[in-house]
Amino acid sequence: MCKGYRMRFGLLEDLSIVKVSQAADLLDISGGGLRFLADHRLPGGGQILLELEIPGWRVVDGDWQPSDSEEDSGVLRIVAQIVWTALDTARKGKYQTGVRFTGQVK
Repeated sequence: MCKGYRMRFGLLEDLSIVKVSQAADLLDISGGGLRFLADHRLPGGGQILLELEIPGWRVVDGDWQPSDSEEDSGVLRIVAQIVWTALDTARKGKYQTGVRFTGQVK
C-alpha cells in the first residue's frame, strides 16, 4: 500500500453534488491511474471523483511544490473512470478497483 497517502472518493453523477466521503486504501498509483481497495463493488465504466492527500507537498497559487514538512499535505482532486473491479481474496469483503485518470478538478 502507498503509506502516508489518504484517499477518499465518491461516485460522480453530478459534479456539483458529489460527496467525496468514502475512504479507501490506495494500493498503487501511476501517471495514468491507480488501484485501491473499496468496501463494495463499484460499477465498471462509471466515473468517480478522487481526493488524494499527498504528504510532503503543498499547493501554492495553483502550483505543486515540495514542502520541508511531512505534516504538509496537498490535496489533489481527480476525475477517473472505473476500468475494473474484483473481489480481493486476501481481504474479506474488500474489492480491488482500477481506475484511469480522465481529468483534474481545480
